[in-house]
Amino acid sequence: MTTAPPITDTAIAARQSLAHGPLGAALLPIERAHRGLTSWRDVHEQLADIRPLIDGDTAGLFLGAPAMAYVLHLAAADSDRYAGALDTLDGIVAAHTRPRLVAAHERIDQGRYAAFAEYDLFRGLTGLGALLLRRQPEGHELRGVLEYLVRLTEPIAGPNGEQLPGWWVGHSPANKTVAQGGHANAGLAHGITVILGA
Repeated sequence: MTTAPPITDTAIAARQSLAHGPLGAALLPIERAHRGLTSWRDVHEQLADIRPLIDGDTAGLFLGAPAMAYVLHLAAADSDRYAGALDTLDGIVAAHTRPRLVAAHERIDQGRYAAFAEYDLFRGLTGLGALLLRRQPEGHELRGVLEYLVRLTEPIAGPNGEQLPGWWVGHSPANKTVAQGGHANAGLAHGITVILGA
C-alpha cells in the first residue's frame, strides 16, 4: 500500500473519492459480492487500480487513504478479507490523525476560526473519528478525536475577543472565501451537528 503526496493531479483524486470515481463506485460491487451476486475477484480488480493513495491534509473519510480504509472495512465485514491492507491503512489513518489533532488544538488555543476541513464529516476529524470508531475503537487517536470534539463545543474568544461557538468558521458556507465575521454552520455534513450523526 503506497500513499501519494497531497493532491496535485485531479485524476488521482477522482479515482479515490467516495463521491465519484471508481472508489465510490466500488461500494455497489462490494454489496453485490456480499450477496453472492458478483465475485470478490471483480471487486479486488476494481480496487487494485486505485493507487497511490492520497494522504495528508486533503485526505479524509471521503478521499484518499482513509476512504480506502472505509471501503475495505465494508468489504471485509466479519472476515479476514483485506486484513493486511487494512492493518497498513489503520496505521496510516492513525498517523494521519495525530498531527491534525495537534493543529486543531493549536488553532483553538490561539482563538482562530475553524474551517470545515478541520472538523467536518467529509475531510475533517469527525469523519476520521467515525472511521477510527469502526477500525480502532480502543486506540489513542479515537480518544484524541473525541476529546477534540468535546473541546470544539466550548466557546472560544474570537479574533476580536468576542465569545463564539468553537465550531465558528471564518469562510463562507459555499466556498473558501473569507466571510466577514464568519458563521456557525449547523448542517449534517459540514456543521456542528455532524458530531451527533457520526
